Amino acid sequence: MNIQTGTLEGRIAVEVERQMPALVADLQSLVRIPSIVGNEAAAMERMKELWQEAGLDLEITRVEPMIDALREHPGFVDTQMSYEGRYSYVGVQAGTGGGRSLILNGHLDVVDPGALDAWTRDPWGAEIEGDLMYGRGAGDMKAGVVANLYALKVLAGLGLRPAGDVMLQAVIDEEAGGAGGTLSCLEQGFRADAMIATEPHPRRITVAHPGVAYFRVRTRGVQAHAAYAHDGVNAMVKMAAIVSALGRLDVERGESLRHPLIGQGSPRSCHLNVGMCHAGEWPSSVPAEAVIDCRIGFIPGESLEEIRALVARTVAEAGAGDAWMEENPAEIEWFGWQTDPWEQDPEASFVQIVKAEAERVAGETLPINGGTGGIDSRFSAYYGMDAVVTGPRAWRMHGTDEAVSIASIAETVRILAQSVLAWCGTADGEGRA
Repeated sequence: MNIQTGTLEGRIAVEVERQMPALVADLQSLVRIPSIVGNEAAAMERMKELWQEAGLDLEITRVEPMIDALREHPGFVDTQMSYEGRYSYVGVQAGTGGGRSLILNGHLDVVDPGALDAWTRDPWGAEIEGDLMYGRGAGDMKAGVVANLYALKVLAGLGLRPAGDVMLQAVIDEEAGGAGGTLSCLEQGFRADAMIATEPHPRRITVAHPGVAYFRVRTRGVQAHAAYAHDGVNAMVKMAAIVSALGRLDVERGESLRHPLIGQGSPRSCHLNVGMCHAGEWPSSVPAEAVIDCRIGFIPGESLEEIRALVARTVAEAGAGDAWMEENPAEIEWFGWQTDPWEQDPEASFVQIVKAEAERVAGETLPINGGTGGIDSRFSAYYGMDAVVTGPRAWRMHGTDEAVSIASIAETVRILAQSVLAWCGTADGEGRA
């Protein structure tokens, strides 16, 4: 390590290295528990066990989703999923007094691994090869949740306790929109002066992301036998013009819209994706209905209302000149994710503190930028909290052979431990206020 072992940073680094074998084992135990969104309870209980075994004097609370009460909240996302038997956990380590409080947030729900035969390793095996641990959720984002815990364990191992309260949040529902997890926690009073979400955003400080909206387009036709297709109206063919129009809109927006933070290092700040399509029941039948499900991203400065109007105009123009479509216009339904963009002031003192600590660990200047996907950090804005996202390096999140770098988890723990002290302070003044 390129550190001075007698310094605060050096002592933290040495303690992180000492505790890494235990961290790796704990992370493996979590990755080996399938916690596909909607079925997170077993992973939640394992996380609670790890908190209880840590000896950190955490006050642990089970937080139930409050979906009905949040339906009018501006950050609400209607997942149309059941919340029966689902919950999050919050663990609060009380500070010694006088310091600022901090949330370390992460989610335990993961997406389905998809076709298992496409994986070269067991998605629930937590196999290690070199520096990489493989498995669904290893990077997105069970590594971050475990890093949050170990930041406090490392400080405790050095005999350091923050002056301000530190709150661990292990939540459900992020992959589906977050209303049942982080938003429910914040709405029920589990808040702090600032928040770090440890999503896999390595060696950068993320302070913005685009808005995200899901929409469904449905075209109607007339069913007929394929041998007499002239007697029918093919809803799939009518949909093709709409798909093409949405594809052109995606290209146009990608080329014309740039945000100074979102999409740094990428040619795009936002995307429109036609993600699902269904039409027809039989090759010899003219389909009477076609449906596509889509996701559109939009940057700060654009509103959800503007985006909905843009999509409606694009779909209507795709059917212009088609007599059937003019008499039977496509239907648009907005569902699921419906979130505004998030943009945190990059000059806020909290952002600059975390950036400085991350740079001390990395030994280089790190960028402040924006992500291109929705993150639970966006909820902080509704409660007057500053928030950033930073975490381990991961590959192929939501894809096959997802993996996380173990070395980057250690780096994340160091950044978190130093940021806790710098923001929350300590009774003996070792933190950088």
